[in-house]
Amino acid sequence: MDEHTLNTIPRSSRRKDQCEEVKLDALIYAQPNKINISSRRPEIDETKVEYMNSNDSSKDYYSFTPQKVKDKHTIRVDDLSSFFLSRKMEPGLYEEDYNKLPNGLTKSHDVALRSENKSKNRYKNIYPYDETRVTLEIWDPNIENDYINACYINGFKTLRAYIAAQGPTKSILNDFWRMIWQTKCSKIVMLTNLVEEGKHKCEQYWPHEGSVEYGDIVIRLIQCETFSDFTIRTLELRKTVERREEKKQTRQVKQFHFTAWPDRGVPRFASSLVHFRHKIHATKTRENSEGPIVVHCSAGIGRTGTFLALDYLVDQAEETGYINVVNCVENLRKQRVNLVQTLEQYIFVHEALVEALTCTTIAMSTSEFQENYRTLLERDTKTRKRKLDDAFEKLPMYVSDPGEDVYVNAKDTENRDKNRYSNILPDKNHCPYLNVYVKGRDAYINAVFLPAYKLNDIFIITQTPLENTIVDFWRMVYQLEVSSIVMLNTLSQMKEEERYWTENEETLEILPFRITLESKTSDDICTNYTMLLKYHDERRRVHLSRATYWADRKNVPNSPTAMLKQIDLIQGWQQETGNKPIVVHCMNGADRSGLFCVIAALLERTKIEQDVAVEQIIKQMRSRRPQIIPNVDQFKFCYDAVSAYLDQFDTYSNFAGL
Repeated sequence: MDEHTLNTIPRSSRRKDQCEEVKLDALIYAQPNKINISSRRPEIDETKVEYMNSNDSSKDYYSFTPQKVKDKHTIRVDDLSSFFLSRKMEPGLYEEDYNKLPNGLTKSHDVALRSENKSKNRYKNIYPYDETRVTLEIWDPNIENDYINACYINGFKTLRAYIAAQGPTKSILNDFWRMIWQTKCSKIVMLTNLVEEGKHKCEQYWPHEGSVEYGDIVIRLIQCETFSDFTIRTLELRKTVERREEKKQTRQVKQFHFTAWPDRGVPRFASSLVHFRHKIHATKTRENSEGPIVVHCSAGIGRTGTFLALDYLVDQAEETGYINVVNCVENLRKQRVNLVQTLEQYIFVHEALVEALTCTTIAMSTSEFQENYRTLLERDTKTRKRKLDDAFEKLPMYVSDPGEDVYVNAKDTENRDKNRYSNILPDKNHCPYLNVYVKGRDAYINAVFLPAYKLNDIFIITQTPLENTIVDFWRMVYQLEVSSIVMLNTLSQMKEEERYWTENEETLEILPFRITLESKTSDDICTNYTMLLKYHDERRRVHLSRATYWADRKNVPNSPTAMLKQIDLIQGWQQETGNKPIVVHCMNGADRSGLFCVIAALLERTKIEQDVAVEQIIKQMRSRRPQIIPNVDQFKFCYDAVSAYLDQFDTYSNFAGL
C-alpha cells in the first residue's frame, strides 16, 4: 500500500497491519499529548531507541524500534538545557551540523518548471518536489492546471500532517483556497507580514470585513482577535459550485497570524513562538478536521521550516523523552527544499525547544498555580535556595544582545543631559520619536513602548521628567493621545522644579502647553488628578494616578493589593477614553514602572488564557527595556500579585467565567 492510499483511509479505520506496512505503529497515530514534558516522562529505555532514516520519501519520519541508539545527535530532553548551554560556549558546533544538511533542490521538480507554472512561483529555485507536492483537484474542466507551490510534510505522529506553502501571490489566490477546501484544512499558520522592509511578502487572501470570493470559494470574516504578537481570524468558507457527490456546506477555518517575526532573523524571544504554537493546538475548530495544518511565510521555507521543526520536535519529545534536531531538519528538507533556511533559524529551534520543554514555570494553569507557587518557594535542603531564586537567575537580562548601535540617539551629545541615568537608555527600535514642534527640541525622549498581552505598544515606560525634559514629556503625551499617566515614585524623590502637573487652580505653563487642574481625589493608595491639556486651541483631558502605597528605598510595595487596585483604576479610565497608550514612569523608568507593566500584562493574559506566564512576560518586556525586574524581590512580587488576584475568586471556575 502506498502513502497516498494510506492517507485516504480514516485513521479510525486503519488496521494494524496497514500501519505496519509503512513501519508506523500506534505511537505514530496517538493524539498529541499537551501536558508539560517536565511533568510526565514516558518510560522508554534509552538503549532501545533508534532513529530510522529511509531513502524512501514516504518514510521520512522517525520511527522507534527496540534497538540500540546509534545516532550521536539524539538528545534526552532531561539533558537539553545543559546541551544548549554547552553549545553557547562552542557555537561553531551548530554551524558544523548545519553545514552538513542537504542544501538546495535535491529531488525532481519538473512540474514546477513547466512554462504554465513558472508564474505561480514567488521565488526562483524554491519549487515543490514532484513526489511531495500538493496536487490540486480539477474543478473547472476549462482550467486543468493542478499546480501550486506547496508540499505535504509528515508530522511525528501523522503522515501529511502539514502543508508547507509559499505565501499566496495574486495569481494563485484561487488555487490557495482551492487547496484549503480540498485538503479539509481547518487551521492556517501565517508567519509573515504582508509587507516587510517595504517589500510585499504575501498577498492578503482574506477580507478585512465582510466577504470576498476567490474562484468557487466565498470567504467571510467572522471574527478577528488581536494580540501583541499574533492575530487569530475566524473565517467561514462556502463553495458556490458543488459537484454531484457534494452536499451544500460551509466550513470554518482559523488563521493564526504571527506578526512578531522579522524578515531577516528570528523572534526576539523564543517563548513568544512557543506560546503561539500552544495557542494553535489549544484552539478548537468547528469541524475538528483531520486535514493538514497549512503553514506559510513568504517563500515557505525559512520561517515555515522553523515552526514545523519546533512543532515536530515537541511532539517527539512528549512521546519519547528524546529529540533529534539534525535528523528532523534532514527529513524536512527531503520533503521541501531548504526548510529551516538559515543557521540563525537552526539555532533558534534549539532555543525554542528549551523554552517549550524545560522551562517548567513558563506557563502554569491557574487551577494549579497556588500549588506550583508553593513548590517554587520551597528551599533546597543543601543550598537553602528556593526554586524561585534559580528561576530568576536563569532569566537572561538580554534576550539577545541588541548591540551598541541601538543607543546611538540616546548617547548623542545633544541628548545626554536628557537621560536621568546614563545606564538606562531607550532602544531606538522601540522609542517614540517626537514630532510636535518646539523650537530648540529634537525628536528624542528617554522612553520605550512596551506591549500588553493583546495590545502592542500600549505602555510607554519612561523616567520621571527632568526639569529640562518636562516639555518633551508633554509633547509625547499630546502626540500619542495619552489619557492615562501612572506615577510610581514618591514626591520626596523629585525636585520641586521637576513637577509637571499642578496641585491647584493655577495654570501651569510649559509652552506651548498649558495644564489646568479639573479635579483631585485621594484615597489610601493613590492621589488622582483630572487635568486639561491645552495646545493652541485644542483641549484634551488627561488623568494622572500618583501612587502613595510604595515607600522610598523599597524594592516592592508592602502588598500587591494596592497595585492591583491601581491597575483596575487605570483600566477603567482606559475603557472610557478608547485604550490609547498609557504613560508609566518612575525615577529611572525601569524598576517600579517595569513591575507595574509586567503585572498589568500578566493579569491580562491570566484572565484571557487561564494560565500564568511570569517568565514569558518578563522576557518580552526585557527585550525592550533590559533593566525591568532587576531583583528577585520584584520577581516574587509578580507571583504574589497573581496569587492575590486569584484569591479574589471563590473558585477557578468563577475566575474563568469573567
